[in-house]
Amino acid sequence: MSTTISFDSATSTVAELDVQTTHTVNVTRDETDGTASVDYTTSAGTALVGSDFSTSSGTLTYADGEATKTISILIDGDSVPENSETFTITLSNASASVGSILIGTGTHTVTITDADTNDVGFSQETSTVAESSTTHTVTVNRTHDVGTLTVNYATVDITATAGEDYTAANSSLTFSPGETSKNISITISGDSKNENDETFRIDLSSASTTEGNALITGHTTHTVTISNNDNTEIAISGSSSSITESGGSIDLTITRSDTNGTASVQYATSDGTATGGDDYIAHPLTTINFADGESSKTITIFITNEASPEADETFNVELQNQTSQFGTATIGGTNPHVVTITNDDNTEISFSAAAQSVSESAGTANVTVTRTQTTGTATVDYASGGGTATSNVDYSA
Repeated sequence: MSTTISFDSATSTVAELDVQTTHTVNVTRDETDGTASVDYTTSAGTALVGSDFSTSSGTLTYADGEATKTISILIDGDSVPENSETFTITLSNASASVGSILIGTGTHTVTITDADTNDVGFSQETSTVAESSTTHTVTVNRTHDVGTLTVNYATVDITATAGEDYTAANSSLTFSPGETSKNISITISGDSKNENDETFRIDLSSASTTEGNALITGHTTHTVTISNNDNTEIAISGSSSSITESGGSIDLTITRSDTNGTASVQYATSDGTATGGDDYIAHPLTTINFADGESSKTITIFITNEASPEADETFNVELQNQTSQFGTATIGGTNPHVVTITNDDNTEISFSAAAQSVSESAGTANVTVTRTQTTGTATVDYASGGGTATSNVDYSA
């Protein structure tokens, strides 16, 4: 009688975990009469003794009637990504108490598959760059520095437009052994147009590595916000202005520096030395709206013409509560704007008559001087002289 003793299979696979585990392999004989034994030993392949598995050797002894024995091998786990590795178990020196014994499948190859991954991803999910910047750098990290790792990246428009707001990119990063961080640099295109903040995205794809498996994890996409650094300045033209009291009205021009989109601003008048309702028509808080592409608006303030002479007077026109559809809006120029109402009335001072008579015996002559306006004080000089009468003889000079 002849007995054949063999591994149940020529190969087996075991997953490497982060902790030490046990892998078992069965050895079977086809005849179970009597006792039998066989030696076994492990041999390193690409898997290494002490770091990937624990070497083992010994003898399997079958009792009468026993068909199967098990070899247990310790698998050493770690968290380092690596390729699948192999070692072998070899049978030798088979013997049987009954008949002869042969070794059938006498070599068994164990493949240790790596369960760890070379994870790669963005260090952050979002970032912001000023429109005035020329480049923006985004960092990509991997969890291990084993082997060479390659990952592709590409930009995708969201509200920003490639070619106008930034330069599109479609390339790859290569991490050398020992390297855990790489940077992606994107060119930013600035302009002077007032606009909202805009965004684009960078996507990672197709990661591969020379050791183990590569997996894109964590932040697989990165969103970049390009913050607008332009603004529209809204102002009243000129630092100040003036209008004569009889001018009727004054027009003031409100301008904005950027005409992209709509905008609005409010204005209101306030008294200086002039009084609203008496010297000019006051304006409560009033809104001015700019249409897209419109750069200026005109407001009109009506002046009250008074007949009495007075000093020049002022009132203020102030801008506030500015808004812009895109970006930001600021108040520029001189704010408030001061308007001077110049007086164009005068008072006329004259004798009430061009001539008069008085008798020589009267003692005094009263001459009347009048003015046409009586607001405020007024003065005028006078002197006597000339004519056919002699001063200090006919009258007192």
